[in-house]
Amino acid sequence: MSELKDVMRDLLLRGRFSDMEILCQGITFKVHQAIVCTQSSYFSSAMCDGFKESTEKAINIQDDTPETIERVLSFLYLREYSEDGHIIQYQQPISALAICDHESGSSLPENKLEISEPANQAAFNNIEVFIAADKYAVFPLKTLATLKFSRWANTNYSSPMFHEVVQKVMTSVPPHESALREVIADIITRHIFDLIKNPEIVRNLDSFGSLGSLVIT
Repeated sequence: MSELKDVMRDLLLRGRFSDMEILCQGITFKVHQAIVCTQSSYFSSAMCDGFKESTEKAINIQDDTPETIERVLSFLYLREYSEDGHIIQYQQPISALAICDHESGSSLPENKLEISEPANQAAFNNIEVFIAADKYAVFPLKTLATLKFSRWANTNYSSPMFHEVVQKVMTSVPPHESALREVIADIITRHIFDLIKNPEIVRNLDSFGSLGSLVIT
């Protein structure tokens, strides 16, 4: 099993035998339709419905960051993603699993260690991955992102920036998706006497009536 994972990692990092490109804010991810399209109806439709993307074998994504696309692809190839880092370092301010810089065409090194981000960024990364997984119809990734988010939130609910995480969930996650909201509501319910001492949390509950309803049910 580890040998197969090594092969999949090599395919992702090096882009060998790729037959599809995902372009995101100047970064080109060289990927494989057999891996990406079989796990995402979004990418499958883009490649098979006879539109421009299917002819050029390239999809241009601007709504998500390269870091988020990296994590989505990491899951599709490796069934895992790093919530607080990246597998390889990129020369520009971002770090991504992109195979080449779209501007220069330069290849990325294969032997970089995972690059870490600030620990408090993990929550926001997991939220963005969850949103992307919903958008691209990668449903097992939504489950993993929810699990990672829940672990972070249960450990860091007393963090000074927890209210910012709550606000991000309530304003960014699509209304039809309740998983992350339920995680937040459960934590607030279990730690209500501690959290109501934080005026920002109280403000969150006042601002988002649906969250308050989840807390009291």
